[in-house]
Amino acid sequence: MQRREFLRSAVVGAGTTWLGGKFATPLPQERKLGFALVGLGSLSTNELAPALQKTRYCRLAAIVTGTPSKAATWKARYGLPDRSVYSYATMGDMAGNPDIDVVHVVTPNALHAHHTIAAAVR
Repeated sequence: MQRREFLRSAVVGAGTTWLGGKFATPLPQERKLGFALVGLGSLSTNELAPALQKTRYCRLAAIVTGTPSKAATWKARYGLPDRSVYSYATMGDMAGNPDIDVVHVVTPNALHAHHTIAAAVR
């Protein structure tokens, strides 16, 4: 089994387990899962954001960046409203944004824990 096949099956399996639990809230069929991307480096820019544009069940709902010029570019490219653009200092506000269902941390590994906690705690 190739790495991508393994990851795909692991994510589907984990998602099914989590979504099947008592904490799952069914989404209306017309609503796509809203993803927030934390970090707008090469992976987010060249892989994740374009892929989210092609998916049937997901969409780009928010971004976190430390570079104002990147924020402006992404807002224009993906039609993001001001309320969906966060800095690293304000990313705790994402917890109150009902458009965001998933926070994808795409920063260097050493920052993952800090950014994950910051995104979850307001």
